[in-house]
Amino acid sequence: MMKKICNYLILLVFLYFLPSYSFGQDSPYYERPTERSLTNNEISLPNLKTEKVYWYFGGNGGIKLASQSLSNDINGSLSSSKINATYGEAYFGVNHDDKWQAELGYINNPFKLQWQLIDISLRAPLQFIANETSHGVSLKYKKRLFILDKVTKNTRINLSTGLTYAVGRKSETLADYRLRIPTDYGQNGPTDTLLVTTDFIQKAAPFSGELGFELINRLANPIEIGVFAKYILNGSDVIKGNIAIDSNFREAQNSELKLKRSNFMFGITIRWNFLHGIRYIPEIE
Repeated sequence: MMKKICNYLILLVFLYFLPSYSFGQDSPYYERPTERSLTNNEISLPNLKTEKVYWYFGGNGGIKLASQSLSNDINGSLSSSKINATYGEAYFGVNHDDKWQAELGYINNPFKLQWQLIDISLRAPLQFIANETSHGVSLKYKKRLFILDKVTKNTRINLSTGLTYAVGRKSETLADYRLRIPTDYGQNGPTDTLLVTTDFIQKAAPFSGELGFELINRLANPIEIGVFAKYILNGSDVIKGNIAIDSNFREAQNSELKLKRSNFMFGITIRWNFLHGIRYIPEIE
């Protein structure tokens, strides 16, 4: 009799603690991924890894440094210099686990060419400038090189490559000048006339490539901000100027002004992650 009572008690104790044992198996190891606590948006269990995917909008803004070459300064009468301009970009992209990114965007990439005439007979230098606002569609691929912040893993350096297509760009004459300037004044008026003939010609050259680096930091899941620097390679003779200087008592001379193929851009980038997804992958096969 006593033995039966002990068996009943053991059975009751087993049935009583069975639910607690089952619930113990669910927490925390067997919890669903959506019910687990996250550290830096990642699950820390040893046999479960995460892959994060961000979809984002962004923009770049900065300075474009370009230079030009003059074939003949005509004894110091002509001069040219480096050209600085502001430019901007807007883009849409996807970021796969901070390992690589792909972007499709719009870029406003202005081109500028200028030279000035310095002559002792002139009261002030004459400047000739051509501006061309180029609108383009850009396609970029970014690859992570380094993670700088080993704790949060939110600061990284990316290598960026891309290709830009200039929409609507065609070969045409941007500006054409013919000037007659009276010089060398005497008692009876000007004794000479300086004849300046110049034009600015744009070449179609629709494609340009880029290679650069980006330092980016995720301040929070929605916001990322960083700095970038990139090298741009355009087609040859994107903008060219033909210059001819003549007068009554001087020998006619010619020169050619070209915008160099390469230029440099740097600035600030900011992006907003409007969609953030996490994929859970078991490491045990």
